[in-house]
Amino acid sequence: NMSKLHELKNYMKLKRDSQTMREAGNEIGISATSVLRVEQGHLPDVETFGKVCKWLKISPAFFLEYEESNGAKPEAAQMQIRLALEKVNE
Repeated sequence: NMSKLHELKNYMKLKRDSQTMREAGNEIGISATSVLRVEQGHLPDVETFGKVCKWLKISPAFFLEYEESNGAKPEAAQMQIRLALEKVNE
């Protein structure tokens, strides 16, 4: 169930608010095109996902629907994203 990952676009739109995509992209460290793609519901690559989460000040674990308290490592989160992306791109 990757439903929370698909909510990323809504969180981005809320945080960006009146900022242009270029302004938000500059803050995040990604291109305006990447901002647009995420807001259209495309799953970002691992690096972009990390940058967006940092900008949102939301743990990647929130979008990946697992508890950080279970000792899960960031590598596990990255692997989950990779697997999700592979399914989407099949």
